[in-house]
Amino acid sequence: MPEIVKMNAAHVAEIAEIEKVSFKTPWSAQMIADELKNPLAHYFVIEKDAQVLAYMGYYRILDEAHITNIAVKPDEKRKGYGKALLSFVLDEMKDDGVSKVTLEVNEKNVAAIRLYESFGFRPAGRRKKYYEGVDDALIYWLNTGE
Repeated sequence: MPEIVKMNAAHVAEIAEIEKVSFKTPWSAQMIADELKNPLAHYFVIEKDAQVLAYMGYYRILDEAHITNIAVKPDEKRKGYGKALLSFVLDEMKDDGVSKVTLEVNEKNVAAIRLYESFGFRPAGRRKKYYEGVDDALIYWLNTGE
């Protein structure tokens, strides 16, 4: 049975592999490991049989959170892991006093946009050519008190 746990050093290599197949400019294993030392960073994974299926991270700054990454292993997509992880983390944020959550998403990532909007995230802006100097980032916000 898959379970959601806090990220630890044992997860770093698998997360780095998911990054490589999920993003054009992936975070390195060292960058991910450094997040474990960042007091503002909070990362969670869904694991099953000691394998990482998905992960998500955010920075907490005062009463706001900025989602940094969310990705699902390619062969585990469309099984609800992204939705389960986002739901869990948003509940954690709310319980921790976070009142607003923001994120950037590639304008071409329709599946992610639909997921975020299903949780109440609303578009609030655009960063031109944010991804690799080509694709725009859509900026989304969620008021967790809604």
